[in-house]
Amino acid sequence: MLIILFSELKKRCSLVSVMAEVDRILRPQGTFIVRNAMETKGEIKEMVESLKWNVRMTHSKDGEGLISVQKLW
Repeated sequence: MLIILFSELKKRCSLVSVMAEVDRILRPQGTFIVRNAMETKGEIKEMVESLKWNVRMTHSKDGEGLISVQKLW
Protein backbone atom coordinates (compact mmCIF):
# COMPACT_ATOMS: atom_id res chain seq x y z
CA MET A 1 0.00 0.00 0.00
CA LEU A 2 1.23 3.47 -0.88
CA ILE A 3 -0.03 6.71 0.70
CA ILE A 4 0.76 10.01 -1.01
CA LEU A 5 -0.04 13.63 -0.21
CA PHE A 6 -0.27 15.00 -3.76
CA SER A 7 -0.79 18.66 -2.85
CA GLU A 8 2.81 18.80 -1.60
CA LEU A 9 4.14 16.99 -4.67
CA LYS A 10 2.25 19.33 -7.05
CA LYS A 11 4.41 22.20 -5.79
CA ARG A 12 7.56 20.46 -7.02
CA CYS A 13 6.61 18.34 -10.04
CA SER A 14 3.92 17.48 -12.57
CA LEU A 15 1.01 15.38 -11.35
CA VAL A 16 1.15 13.39 -14.60
CA SER A 17 4.80 12.51 -13.91
CA VAL A 18 3.95 11.40 -10.38
CA MET A 19 1.08 9.22 -11.60
CA ALA A 20 3.34 7.66 -14.27
CA GLU A 21 5.79 6.72 -11.51
CA VAL A 22 2.96 5.32 -9.34
CA ASP A 23 1.84 3.22 -12.31
CA ARG A 24 5.40 1.96 -12.76
CA ILE A 25 5.98 0.91 -9.14
CA LEU A 26 2.51 -0.25 -8.08
CA ARG A 27 2.03 -3.97 -8.59
CA PRO A 28 -1.11 -5.42 -10.18
CA GLN A 29 -3.87 -5.57 -7.56
CA GLY A 30 -1.84 -3.09 -5.50
CA THR A 31 -3.62 -0.24 -3.73
CA PHE A 32 -2.73 3.34 -3.01
CA ILE A 33 -4.60 5.92 -0.98
CA VAL A 34 -4.70 9.65 -1.61
CA ARG A 35 -5.79 12.20 1.00
CA ASN A 36 -6.18 15.64 -0.48
CA ALA A 37 -8.40 18.58 -1.33
CA MET A 38 -11.26 18.04 -3.77
CA GLU A 39 -9.50 19.77 -6.68
CA THR A 40 -6.48 17.47 -6.60
CA LYS A 41 -8.63 14.40 -5.99
CA GLY A 42 -10.63 15.20 -9.12
CA GLU A 43 -7.47 15.37 -11.23
CA ILE A 44 -6.18 12.10 -9.84
CA LYS A 45 -9.53 10.37 -10.28
CA GLU A 46 -9.63 11.31 -13.97
CA MET A 47 -6.11 9.98 -14.53
CA VAL A 48 -6.60 6.65 -12.78
CA GLU A 49 -9.99 6.05 -14.40
CA SER A 50 -8.34 6.51 -17.80
CA LEU A 51 -5.93 3.72 -16.76
CA LYS A 52 -8.98 1.52 -15.94
CA TRP A 53 -8.08 1.28 -12.25
CA ASN A 54 -10.73 0.68 -9.58
CA VAL A 55 -11.48 3.95 -7.74
CA ARG A 56 -13.38 4.50 -4.47
CA MET A 57 -13.82 8.01 -3.09
CA THR A 58 -14.98 9.35 0.26
CA HIS A 59 -15.50 12.98 1.22
CA SER A 60 -15.34 14.85 4.48
CA LYS A 61 -17.11 18.03 5.56
CA ASP A 62 -13.91 20.06 5.55
CA GLY A 63 -13.38 19.59 1.81
CA GLU A 64 -10.80 16.86 2.12
CA GLY A 65 -11.32 13.22 1.47
CA LEU A 66 -9.76 9.95 0.46
CA ILE A 67 -9.37 8.14 -2.81
CA SER A 68 -8.59 4.45 -2.66
CA VAL A 69 -7.25 3.17 -5.96
CA GLN A 70 -6.54 -0.43 -6.92
CA LYS A 71 -4.44 -1.14 -9.96
CA LEU A 72 -6.06 -3.77 -12.16
CA TRP A 73 -4.12 -5.85 -14.62
